[in-house]
Amino acid sequence: MPWATLLVACVSVAAFFSPRWSELLVYDRQAVLNAELWRLATASLVHFSGSHLFWNLLVFAVAGLSVETEDRKGFLAVCALAALLPSITYVAACPEVARYGGLSGLSTGAMAYLCLHRLRDGGSNGAIWLSLLALIGVKAIFEIAAGTTLFVSLGEEPFRVLPSVHVMGFGGALCATLWAHSRRVPRRTAERAPRTARHRAPLLWRCSSL
Repeated sequence: MPWATLLVACVSVAAFFSPRWSELLVYDRQAVLNAELWRLATASLVHFSGSHLFWNLLVFAVAGLSVETEDRKGFLAVCALAALLPSITYVAACPEVARYGGLSGLSTGAMAYLCLHRLRDGGSNGAIWLSLLALIGVKAIFEIAAGTTLFVSLGEEPFRVLPSVHVMGFGGALCATLWAHSRRVPRRTAERAPRTARHRAPLLWRCSSL
C-alpha cells in the first residue's frame, strides 16, 4: 500500500478546500521565525490555484504510486529532501520569500527518482527513462531562465513561481538515489561473508584432522 503517496494527496486536497488548514500549513517566514517550525515540512501541501494543485498532484501521484511500492525508503527520502530543502533555503537565504507552498519540488523529485530507479534496475526501456529524466532537467532549466513555470496558471490569489523548487527536488532525487545505492553494497558484502566461511570450514576441519 503506497500510504505515503495517498496521505500526501489527501492532505493536499483537504488543505486546498480548507483555508484554515492552508493558513496553518503554508510556509510563512515570520511564523517560522516565531518557532512554528512544522511549516518547513508542510508548505508543500498547500496550493494557491486549482491548476497548481492539479498538475502537481497528477505528477506526484503517478510517480509515487509507481515507485513507493518498490522502494519506500528511497521514496520517503526524496519526499523529505524535496520538502525541507526549499523551506530551509528560503528561511536562511531568501528573506524576500514571505510565503511559499506547493508540491512542485516533491513531484519533480518523485518523477526524477522513478526514472533513476528504473535506470538503476536496468531493462529494455532504459532509453525512455533516460529521455524522460533529461526532459525533467531541461524543464527545470527553462523555468529558471524564463522565470515562469509550465502548465500552472495563476489563480485568484496572485503568487510568484519559484522554479528553484524544482531544481532542489531534482537534487533530492539524486541524493536519495546515491543513498539507496550505498544501502545495497554492504548488504551484498554481508551476504557473501557467511558463504565464504562455510566453504572454508570443511578445509579447516580436514587440516585439523591430519
